[in-house]
Amino acid sequence: MNTYRVTSGAEVVDHKEGAVFDHDFSPEVEADLLAAGRIVIEPRRYKVVGSSSVNETAPGGFFLGAFTRGQEAALLAGGHIERARPIAAAGKPTDTATTSPTPITTTTVSPAAAGEKES
Repeated sequence: MNTYRVTSGAEVVDHKEGAVFDHDFSPEVEADLLAAGRIVIEPRRYKVVGSSSVNETAPGGFFLGAFTRGQEAALLAGGHIERARPIAAAGKPTDTATTSPTPITTTTVSPAAAGEKES
């Protein structure tokens, strides 16, 4: 399955121009729709897991790619990439359960300022 955006005035699978949708086109139908300019593939986040760079990204790095189903299948099967979780608006993966801790600041207050008697 891939995520597509309709780019022509003609509907694609009941979706109008500008609509973004997920669909499981066959590689042949996907290629025909892309060649006709009726759809584009929306980029998806990937991680390079193999030992070679992919899409100008070193092993261990992340990138946005818009692969056809056939291209993605070959890269996944070859152990070159894996799908990664999308980045949220804040720039962090959407699956992260941890948040950055709030920094703790301390303020030193003299006993007199705190209303206590100094000993």
